[in-house]
Amino acid sequence: MSVPSFPRRLVFLAVALLGVLYAFAPGLTPEEARLVQRIRAAQGALWAHQEALGLPLSRQDDPERTGFVGVEWSPLTTTLGELPAKRTAANPLFGVQCLRWFRQAGLVPGDRIVLFSSSSFPGLLFSALAAAESAGLEVTLVVSLGSSTWGANRPQFPWPAMGRFLRREGFLRTLPVAYTLGGDYETGGGLSEEGRVLLERVAREDGVPLWTASGTPEQRLRGMTDRKMALIESVHPKLVVSVGGSHANLGDREAVLALQPGLLDPSQGGQAGDGVIGRSLRRGLPVLHLLEMKTLCARTGIGYDAPFRRSLGTSPWAAAAGLGLFAGALASFRRFRFTETGKTNPDS
Repeated sequence: MSVPSFPRRLVFLAVALLGVLYAFAPGLTPEEARLVQRIRAAQGALWAHQEALGLPLSRQDDPERTGFVGVEWSPLTTTLGELPAKRTAANPLFGVQCLRWFRQAGLVPGDRIVLFSSSSFPGLLFSALAAAESAGLEVTLVVSLGSSTWGANRPQFPWPAMGRFLRREGFLRTLPVAYTLGGDYETGGGLSEEGRVLLERVAREDGVPLWTASGTPEQRLRGMTDRKMALIESVHPKLVVSVGGSHANLGDREAVLALQPGLLDPSQGGQAGDGVIGRSLRRGLPVLHLLEMKTLCARTGIGYDAPFRRSLGTSPWAAAAGLGLFAGALASFRRFRFTETGKTNPDS
């Protein structure tokens, strides 16, 4: 019995559809393309530098060799995190997305933003900083040094060491105005004594003040939140950026967990909790809330735990062109032909 050949029109259709998807993939502007190149160059340099230091890097844990994926556990680890989320957070397209959010917020060169970040997503932190610098924004930066698993939690190379290297190599200009220990109440809760001592030392080596607070756990959290809000009031930013889940940023009320990540409008402040995010929104400031990587990916079109690619999202023109090709192929591909009224003969 002979096997019918695969219809050539269907082969043509498949090839044409692939071509359409490639041709109509949303491209990057020249500025965005330069930003991606800058981030990838920084990642390559960071990986090579850690290799030169003899750190045990893993291509399995960090297949794109970003240098921003840490280890499962160390004295700097405060909580559990997901390895796929940390890999995803290092995608350079998040820098592009931050750039677009800055534009959406109406920011122009010379505007100031305040960026509060944990060390749990160092790749996302760097991308946000690189995007802000690319946009000509002035950045006031505070970083919490404790990290969840797989973040910037290598004792030999925590975020301050990463930041120093990136500044020295010209990939970054912004110097933090303060550090916190992070963890519970943002004063080192959950850190081992070894981790606390190490982070206090690296903060001193950086010449950056380490914010602390005393009292009961609730008083310490309130103190750290108040200190961050005082900084916001002193520099008058146009936007507050929160990267990761620092305790003072989120606060203690469950309402903040219902917030969708991304660019938040001040109208959402009523249900945003008692942390920096909620208090900033209620003061009329927009907030860029960068957390929950799966949701961020679903909203932006960036692949979750996927190989890095060159574009963001999907294009309606690709869908329209693909449907047009498919309709044309169906119109020209005669699976059956009519012979007499009410009867058909197969073409095969």
